[in-house]
Amino acid sequence: SIFDDDEGKLWIGAYLGGLFVIDKKMLLAHRGKVFLAEKNYHTQSAGNSLSSNRIQEMIPDKSGNIWISTSKEGLNRINPGTQQVDCFSQLQSEKRLSNNDITSLFCDQDGYIWVGMQGALNRIDPQTDEIIEVKDEILDGKAILSITEKDGYLWLTIADGQIAMHK
Repeated sequence: SIFDDDEGKLWIGAYLGGLFVIDKKMLLAHRGKVFLAEKNYHTQSAGNSLSSNRIQEMIPDKSGNIWISTSKEGLNRINPGTQQVDCFSQLQSEKRLSNNDITSLFCDQDGYIWVGMQGALNRIDPQTDEIIEVKDEILDGKAILSITEKDGYLWLTIADGQIAMHK
């Protein structure tokens, strides 16, 4: 997964290597020479570590934070300014997700982070970290493969079709 932020940085998620942050201008200036990432977030980072090195998807929120889903180890939020990493997981008492099997991420027009999972949908308010589980029988046992927004509705793609849900 690769994400290009507004500050000229590339965020590169590797399936086993964690997350690398690279300045695009510096990378291009090296033209084929060895270039090291200026920052690497991983599970054994000093101080702020990710919940897993298996990065799946990354999205920005309205405040410039980067949200990172991992393979069955929950969700992480990085504040690029402070480099603070916050973890959201099914195993936590605070910042508790419905489950850790995240299949999609989406930031809506109002700034909420929508987390699609196997059989569940969570909405996170990034300002308060409040998590709301959206319950609907139609989601039982289904992985939410993608999420988008149109005219006040969330459109969820699942393996056997699409679902429109009023926000």
